Amino acid sequence: MLRHTRFLLIVALLLAVSGMTHAASTTPKVPATGIGVSSGAAPSSTAPKAPAQRNPAIEKTTAPPPAALPKATALSIRRIYAESNFLRVVIGSSTGAPLTPAVFNGMHLKLSAPVHPINTDLRLTDLLKHKHTRTRANEVDFFTGVPFNRTGRVSATLYAGAWHTDKSMHVTVVGQPKKLEARPQPPAAMGSTTTAAPTSRMATTMTPVNGLAPAESKRPAATVRARRMADGATHPMTAFMDSGIRFIRPTESSHVLPGETLRVQYQFTRVASEGDIIFELVDGANIVLRTTRPYVPPASGEPDGETVTFVWDLPDDLETGQNYFILATRETAFGMSSSFSIGETTGRKLVPAPREVDPIQVQTPRTRGLADPLVVRSFETDITWTMPGDMSLFSCSNRVNLYAVRQADGQESRIRTNVDCDDGDNTIRWQPDAGMTPGRYRIRVVAEDGCQGESGIFRIDACDYAIESVAINGAGSLEAGIDVREHSTVSGTFDVRVRWNGIPVPANLPPGTSWDNRLTVLSALTGANITHPAEGASFTYRDRPADDGILLVRVPFSFPRDDIPTMRRGRHLPLEFRLQPFGASIDSDPTNNTFNGELRVLGATDNDLRIGIYPSDFNLTRRSRAAWSAPVWHCTFTQEVNLTNLAVTDAGGPAGTLTTVPCRWEMQYRNDGSGDFRTFESGSFTMENVLGGAWVAKNIEGHFQVNPDITDRTYRLMVIADPDQTLLDPNRSNNRATVPFRLPD
Repeated sequence: MLRHTRFLLIVALLLAVSGMTHAASTTPKVPATGIGVSSGAAPSSTAPKAPAQRNPAIEKTTAPPPAALPKATALSIRRIYAESNFLRVVIGSSTGAPLTPAVFNGMHLKLSAPVHPINTDLRLTDLLKHKHTRTRANEVDFFTGVPFNRTGRVSATLYAGAWHTDKSMHVTVVGQPKKLEARPQPPAAMGSTTTAAPTSRMATTMTPVNGLAPAESKRPAATVRARRMADGATHPMTAFMDSGIRFIRPTESSHVLPGETLRVQYQFTRVASEGDIIFELVDGANIVLRTTRPYVPPASGEPDGETVTFVWDLPDDLETGQNYFILATRETAFGMSSSFSIGETTGRKLVPAPREVDPIQVQTPRTRGLADPLVVRSFETDITWTMPGDMSLFSCSNRVNLYAVRQADGQESRIRTNVDCDDGDNTIRWQPDAGMTPGRYRIRVVAEDGCQGESGIFRIDACDYAIESVAINGAGSLEAGIDVREHSTVSGTFDVRVRWNGIPVPANLPPGTSWDNRLTVLSALTGANITHPAEGASFTYRDRPADDGILLVRVPFSFPRDDIPTMRRGRHLPLEFRLQPFGASIDSDPTNNTFNGELRVLGATDNDLRIGIYPSDFNLTRRSRAAWSAPVWHCTFTQEVNLTNLAVTDAGGPAGTLTTVPCRWEMQYRNDGSGDFRTFESGSFTMENVLGGAWVAKNIEGHFQVNPDITDRTYRLMVIADPDQTLLDPNRSNNRATVPFRLPD
């Protein structure tokens, strides 16, 4: 009996312990979200601690020791906001010192929100690893990975050991941006292009709703713009708007000078809660001044139509412009005044002219000294743009893509993608590709969230020279001609007109870079260089042309009179003028660097060579051959050749003696039934001291081989005087003679 009693007591005890363990295991846990989560909500004192949930994309690490207190106290939470339905927290340094990853060792960020089930503790060293975290010089914009899709207050605590700092902010989730109908998809690769509609200014309908700054207490003007755009206004216009607060003054005709006072009148059209009204003076998209006025709602609870007036002192250094307006905000009530102008200190009245404002302001590259902005191909230039700052109505993603948009057809060429930039001014170096079509362009900067801006129009082009015309210095045109009868060497100077397109070589060439252009003159028929000296006449872009854009380059030439090749039309020497760049390539179009012309030659005697050979002077013999050789005969021939110059001088006398005349003999055959002779052996010889009006004779000898078994061929000997046409001999009909013959038996 005692044994059974002990057994029952042991079973009861085991059941009790099992029940307590089951109750502890069913205690609900608060899930933790985000990147690098180190713990969830504070656990119950009676429940065991649950392990912290981690993002699987980030490797789990052991927490480093707490950061030193002096480093931690220099940090503060600057901003809490939502982007793409995720919370982001900006942490900055109050000392301005750079924030290296080591600064955040041992530091944690705790987030909580009453409107969301958020109670998350995150390690900053883990958040730094995420690709969407943005690091700047003295602040870091952390991507937390915590979803946030409704408007509400969010609290953040930054702590390290016993030190901590807190901040709470009202975070607004703005509606999704509208579809950008005018924005093309970016090209797939560097230099590739897509076609979109041409633009003269960025379409303001392309500004998305979430391009405006979050609706924080410090930026109520952005809240007004965001609400107005959510109601259907697709771009920031400065027209009068009443949504609870109506402006009486200023009006479109208002004009005030810097340093004066601006009279402001307004009234509430619906009742708001008691508190301060925030007034913001806005220039385009930038908030330049802010002030507040107290508001007490009527006791009746209904608008009483009372007009309130106050004066606003304007600073002396306020910039002049025609796009000023005032925004007033008191919780859900807001209003926008008409645009007005702040004029020059001379007191001249300006007509208000509201203009559209791009969220991103782009300053296009400019070239000093030229009427139009210019970008030169193949040379680097700066592209500078300004991102919205703390005093802007807009808030844009700090990662952008840059494009060059051709205005003729809207073709978009990618310059650079995924460029991380800072609030304020940003600059990159850009070298337009040498293949880019010259023309008018804009620079387009597009942020990831749709914010964008465009530069003014500029021109892409390059320095170019072109030969326009050629004349003879002191004698006129090429057709006027040059007299060659007095000297054995023909010389003179060509005046070459070179047109420059007016684009200078950029000053940013590397130190020591040299460049020039050289002009040379060639004989078109022989390719001989007749420029003196042979390297040609040089000039550089520094040689400023006259107002008509023409450079006059003098090119000396020289050549022996006896070297004049055959002329076209009897007395014209074909010439080719060439412009060649040396050193740095600064001439963009090589197709206009050549000029062809014909120089008329005056006073030259036209030689007329006549050659003669006769069958009676032709002798052919067959040489012996070995018995084992192929059936080929080795033959030798002799022939007397006669040559004379039929030309006469201007006075009618015989032409002068030609010292040397090159000649050639050719052995030819023609198959029976064929009309063409083919040369199968040839040789050269010279005729010397050829007199005008008399015959000069010379015996020549030559050798050739022939197959006697081929019997259906006809053979002949041809002799040609001046075969390469090196002399002044326009009549080529009598420069050759032939003698037919038969093979010996």
